[in-house]
Amino acid sequence: MEILDFNTVKKHIDEWDPIDLLAFCPNDEYDGESRMIVDSFRKENDLGKLIYNIFRESFGESTFRKSLEECNQVAQKIMKSIKDLKYKIR
Repeated sequence: MEILDFNTVKKHIDEWDPIDLLAFCPNDEYDGESRMIVDSFRKENDLGKLIYNIFRESFGESTFRKSLEECNQVAQKIMKSIKDLKYKIR
């Protein structure tokens, strides 16, 4: 099982900016959700679904309008970064 790194998750969530807030909000706007993703991943192995559920709970259905497929794409980017980082450390 992969272990998620907060900085890697934060980087990809911030780049994604699913609610389009970072243009006018502090750069820590999604830190809470990023931390929940890292902490919850130990229990829920489906990262895309986890991202989807956390953002729906945090922002509500009317504000968070990204699809599960979009969340899966972000999840794939996060997992690729984690694997690339592990490869560099070896």
